[in-house]
Amino acid sequence: MPRPLPSTYPKEQRWRFIQRSIPDDQLVSFANALVESHNKELHQSLPNILHFVDPTNKDIDSLNHEWLSIWVNIMHQGGLGYTITSKGREETRLIATDLSQYLADTKNTTAYYYYWALRFQYPWAFPKHDHYIKNKVFIQPIVLICQYIDQLEKKTGNLKDVFLTKYEIAQFLMKSTNHAQSTIKTNCDEIIANRKKGYDYGLERQNREFVEAAEHLFSRGRLFIRNFNLLSFLSDRITVKDIDTLAKLRVFLSYRNSPFVFKENSQDVRNEFFIETYTELDPDPEILLDSVYSKIQNLAVFHRKKTVVKPQPMTPTKVVNPQDTRATFGTGTREERKFQQQLKRDMVSLYNGRCCVCGLDRQEFLIASHIVGVKVDPSIAADRHNCLLLCVLHDRAMERGYFGLRDDYTIVANHDKLLRHPILVREIVKREGQRIQLPNDLSFYPSVKFVQRHRIAHGISEQPVSSTQTHLP
Repeated sequence: MPRPLPSTYPKEQRWRFIQRSIPDDQLVSFANALVESHNKELHQSLPNILHFVDPTNKDIDSLNHEWLSIWVNIMHQGGLGYTITSKGREETRLIATDLSQYLADTKNTTAYYYYWALRFQYPWAFPKHDHYIKNKVFIQPIVLICQYIDQLEKKTGNLKDVFLTKYEIAQFLMKSTNHAQSTIKTNCDEIIANRKKGYDYGLERQNREFVEAAEHLFSRGRLFIRNFNLLSFLSDRITVKDIDTLAKLRVFLSYRNSPFVFKENSQDVRNEFFIETYTELDPDPEILLDSVYSKIQNLAVFHRKKTVVKPQPMTPTKVVNPQDTRATFGTGTREERKFQQQLKRDMVSLYNGRCCVCGLDRQEFLIASHIVGVKVDPSIAADRHNCLLLCVLHDRAMERGYFGLRDDYTIVANHDKLLRHPILVREIVKREGQRIQLPNDLSFYPSVKFVQRHRIAHGISEQPVSSTQTHLP
């Protein structure tokens, strides 16, 4: 949602979006291809990256055209990756982001679009970017629309008034020189006043560029924004469909960060933006999605009540390992692990509600984590001896093989994988040799054979164990 010059709406300063509706399966395939091509030379990777667009063989000129005209925009504006050109060498390498890795691993496009909407930011690699640096206009457009929707409800108290027309967006959001809360409140006052007097932006609509800027969002822009289901396009306006959606939107806004500030118009700074925004994901996309859909939290946020939840002492419950430990999946559009709910309850009970690596005790951050992955061996997916209780960070790190466990349940880091992740190095290497917190029931200790399978699968060599360490059963 770029800010045009005060008196005009030049074409290059319209809000540019991905100009294509992307089916979920193609988006996941694209993310997979980017992950497979991570740190590889672009020219050699294009046939693999674009193989799902058209199965017929293409020459490199055709591939380059498809890449530059469509898919490079999806990669950049979707937060899935970026390119690095080696200095002094004619070589451009692809870098897949952690968000791309997340999408490839989970295929959870709903959670992906929530994270993308939260962190998506415009503008970047266009000539007008110098104008933004000079005027310090850096925004997250979907977040900004949500802020206006939120403010309109607070001012009117009436859901029927909670919308933005395409002309209001062009006049107030696109032209605003800053996006402080005070500015949003002032602009909302003017929007409400204009509606009361029936103002139709006739003067502004005499400017062809104003009309084109307004129409752009409701034609090409909506192709991607509509995948973020808290906002609804209705005729010439963006709105929310009901009170519950508005409550969810407010939870979503609670995760808002200050926009990234570009210091200069350079590829290095834009790459820094990708690293800071789409690598080392904050929050985890599934935590974001789960939090937004928590009914209790939604009601608390919507009614603006301060609720204090007193921690209750953990009372272990009896855990029984099922006779059939195979994974069972639902048949809905999203793969659903039917056994996961009970598995989580059992792990919380066995590990006293704490991550067995770091001790985090916030339930919304804890996961019943598999040692041998479900897709690797579905036959032991529900086996309690194949599970740990881990926080989101340590679950994802163990799943991807950044660390494993020795046979005595002490942590062993995979130093080869940790090299390019300084934050993970600090978080995991400092715990190397530390024994995880074991279950309160001896009969449910993790199976050593599953621990060994995990190490072998990820190429983690078990370093010698100190003689002072006690070997546990």
